[in-house]
Amino acid sequence: MKQQLTNYFLKKAANQTPKQGKSINLEEAGSFLFLFSATSINEIKAIKSIVAQDEFKQKKITTLGVIDAKDLPEFRTEAHNFSFITNKDLNLLNLPKEEKLDEIQSAQFDVLINLAAEPNKSISYLALKANAGFKISKYQEEESFVYDFMINCKKDTSIVNFTAQVLHYLSLIK
Repeated sequence: MKQQLTNYFLKKAANQTPKQGKSINLEEAGSFLFLFSATSINEIKAIKSIVAQDEFKQKKITTLGVIDAKDLPEFRTEAHNFSFITNKDLNLLNLPKEEKLDEIQSAQFDVLINLAAEPNKSISYLALKANAGFKISKYQEEESFVYDFMINCKKDTSIVNFTAQVLHYLSLIK
């Protein structure tokens, strides 16, 4: 029942939120918002190595992780420039509270990339509400209404491979 209500509110918000859907290439993109589900230290390390890549050196990078816990776990010290949302920042439907939404709605991002390995309604809601010109995610049919571009990584679904695919496609856009 809770999942059905969450889906309802996510789709309702999608109908009320205009899609920007402006494709942009890697050279023109000046700011990136990376959303992810922070589940392990290995995931944090992978994301740290991704944002340190040369392609992102001259870009404004914002990282926001969703942690399924009441408090921040110890591995957050590994991610000293990352922001996090915990269960305390979510409402009863596991959607982010207004204060957290205000933070990502007040900034403008050229590209939003959802790095979550599995579908996550909290992250999809953040993506939906974020002020981003071009929203990218792994292919998730049930959340296709949120994103402008989705990539199906059938064989290798790792964060590193997905990011390589995103960079490849962003470099092809003219």
